[in-house]
Amino acid sequence: MNDSLEERFTYYYDRLRGPEQDDAYHSLLEMNSGIASYLQQKFEAEADPDVAALVLKILSQTAPAESRALFFRAVHSSERAIRREALNGLLELDHKLARKLLEQARRELPQFREEIDDALESLGDDR
Repeated sequence: MNDSLEERFTYYYDRLRGPEQDDAYHSLLEMNSGIASYLQQKFEAEADPDVAALVLKILSQTAPAESRALFFRAVHSSERAIRREALNGLLELDHKLARKLLEQARRELPQFREEIDDALESLGDDR
């Protein structure tokens, strides 16, 4: 079987919605950063917030630096699961960059201040 990367990605991505979710999630993780652009595109079009949150979770473990702009946009989501995974993704970045982005989000999103403060606290005091 000589499937292309995109075909394998699509195969596993489509299974994030069913009983094979856990296997699909781990298979996508194993594909690593080669699929970051596919995941980012899928996130933008994803209607299911639980699947969108899984996409962010995969990106935070495989391509956090490449996905920082997406994480920052996703922190603005009204969906708690998406915000949580976006914050986790930002925490995977260099601490100074993460702090800068989280402080900006804190200013822009007073309604999510408690969640953002928790993320900032987890960075510690490494200014």
